[in-house]
Amino acid sequence: MQDKLKDQLKELGKDPVMKRLDQAMRASGPNQPSGSELQKQMEALQQKLGTDKADPEKTQALKDKLDKLQEAARAMAAKPNGGSDAERQQMSDSLSALSREASEMGLQMPNLNDAIAALSAADTDKFLKELNASLADMDKLNSLAKQMQGLSQQMEKLGKDLAEQLKKGQADLAQPRAETPLWTQHGDPLLAHWQFGLGRAVAFKSDAKPRWAKTWLAWEKYR
Repeated sequence: MQDKLKDQLKELGKDPVMKRLDQAMRASGPNQPSGSELQKQMEALQQKLGTDKADPEKTQALKDKLDKLQEAARAMAAKPNGGSDAERQQMSDSLSALSREASEMGLQMPNLNDAIAALSAADTDKFLKELNASLADMDKLNSLAKQMQGLSQQMEKLGKDLAEQLKKGQADLAQPRAETPLWTQHGDPLLAHWQFGLGRAVAFKSDAKPRWAKTWLAWEKYR
């Protein structure tokens, strides 16, 4: 009886579906972000960015433009009277165009608008201060946009149905209500259970050897 059970277990282990479930359970280790966690992270980033359409390439291009304008602003501020009227007007126009571009991307940059207002008021110190703050904001927005892109790419890899989720090893999506109270020291699931219909399904992923299952092997009904 024991040998027969072992043979059955071996055959069960060869089942493609069981293999996929095993891979899925391993892939969803305790430190692996689940699909729901990825979604929460994306929502948090969207809230910080103020948009869900931030393109890191565009935010980087915007940052590069602002870098050049900052260099030009410093050079202009070093001139007598903070530069000529024509130079200040050209700078104001360039910053206003950049502000509109950011707004069209759904990005909010209040410090940039304050810098433009300070420039119009010929307040050079405040102008440079607000421009520096704008560049710091742009750095943060660009970093957030890159993080958003990374999370979006991870979300795109999630399986669309049970078969695809198991194939890709996404146990938390394949069985989102599964609880895994026991893990091995290698990060592999040892015990998992979940609701199935009106009952419960349990998966205990030990081997049938004396080291793990001495009492079980001695149980009369096991034979």
